[in-house]
Amino acid sequence: TKTFTLYKEDGTPGLQYNLEQFRSRYREGDFERLSEAISQIAEMKKEKAGLQVCILGTAENGHDTDYDVMITVLRKEKGIPTILLGTRRDITEERERQQQVKTLRSRYQSVFSTSIVDMIYFDKNGCIANMNERAQNTFNLPLSVAKEKRITMSQALKIEDLDFKQRDYFYATFKANHETLQYKGIEYYEFQLVPVYDDHHELLGIYGTGS
Repeated sequence: TKTFTLYKEDGTPGLQYNLEQFRSRYREGDFERLSEAISQIAEMKKEKAGLQVCILGTAENGHDTDYDVMITVLRKEKGIPTILLGTRRDITEERERQQQVKTLRSRYQSVFSTSIVDMIYFDKNGCIANMNERAQNTFNLPLSVAKEKRITMSQALKIEDLDFKQRDYFYATFKANHETLQYKGIEYYEFQLVPVYDDHHELLGIYGTGS
């Protein structure tokens, strides 16, 4: 009979489950993947296996929890497995952050593509990484060409040595005549630049909007 024992943080045995009880704790498909990993170790096809699983919420905690799981084995002589030892790391918050980033990126792309103003995203080195269609028309510059030629903020907006560590945004108006880029039917161009930082205040990139 297969039994599964959860060990407490101090290393002492805690709750014990039979096969069906243990299966019911997992999201559909996760237990089968876990069982396959265990079988491969038991059959000496692997010495360890790592995977990600979701344990369903209970009446007590009320929410699902995502884990990174690593399974290793202790064997007797001749390689016969005696104990399969599984360790797990809670990655729920990490998964939630990843989902939030994915949602924000989706929203950003939607706004970026449908905006009624020019939108340009410069990478941390000041090179154009993305432009909406309106900006490509204004600058007479396809995004593919901007990336290939690594057009910079200096070339596109005539900005030199702008240190964003000293400011939260930058706003300016200039005459739209430039030796590198030819603006379409525009005499003056107004734009605003806003830097984006990570949690450690390292520059990730710069959003630019203009008209």
